[in-house]
Amino acid sequence: METYGVLILPFHGRASPWIKVSLLPLEQEEFLRSGYAPPLDPPGRRCNQSIPWAADPKDHLTLRKRAWSQMMSHPTETTGAAVEALLLVAPGCPHCAGALEGLGSLIKEGVLGRLEVVNIAVRPALARELGVRAVPWMRIGPFEFPGLHTPAELRHWADLAGREDGMTHYLSDLLATGRRAQVAVRVQQDPALLPRLVDLLGDPGSGLSVRIGVMATLEELQETGGLLEGLADRLAPLTRHPEPRIRADACHALSLTGATGILPLIRPCLDDPDPEVRETAADAIETIEQAAAKP
Repeated sequence: METYGVLILPFHGRASPWIKVSLLPLEQEEFLRSGYAPPLDPPGRRCNQSIPWAADPKDHLTLRKRAWSQMMSHPTETTGAAVEALLLVAPGCPHCAGALEGLGSLIKEGVLGRLEVVNIAVRPALARELGVRAVPWMRIGPFEFPGLHTPAELRHWADLAGREDGMTHYLSDLLATGRRAQVAVRVQQDPALLPRLVDLLGDPGSGLSVRIGVMATLEELQETGGLLEGLADRLAPLTRHPEPRIRADACHALSLTGATGILPLIRPCLDDPDPEVRETAADAIETIEQAAAKP
């Protein structure tokens, strides 16, 4: 069966986001019947006309040519929306249409600048590359999500994707919901995310599951050949944090970094007014000294 991609603009001329779809022709009608304008090309252009949808590929090509001609006769603008999304779907998926509807609403409103929809039955290599085993699966900005999510959740993550602290919130959510393994994998792939974990340790609002998850991740990454050494300077101020639990966590985390010169950062905590901090500092110093004594 022939496959082809399409570009779709909303009916509303006030916005110019676009959707790229890679679906089997007979499936397009199922996924795209909910209020979209017909497939148009190229991306980033505004179109104020509503052109009838054609399910037949031959008629569809005629409409695309007509739409192109109409768009070329009007002034064009590029979209200012920065957040992009990817949605993976498959035949027979009961929740894929709902996922597309939710993301499509964000496209119409201009919250998302681009949405690419890929049928993994057509492009299975992409699913293998991303390690996706079930659909719907989506990526919003840098955030990845399996399964169906409510419109409010999609909007929440689309908003965070455009914020500097968005990744910190995402890592916190992964840890809080028992997906720590994903955090470890992402940090190994991108060590620049490590300071985000320190931010979570230093946040009094981080829940117990998040704090335990951060520590477990740091302990796992301890064996990765100096990956944590650069965190010492960032952890040092936390040994003087007003909250005792954060001071204690900082002492333990410092002992995991393997960095040189960290004992002077921990020793003041031996005189901390909180007994848990004193005990954690003593354990951390013992761990560091034992590691240094090994041949």
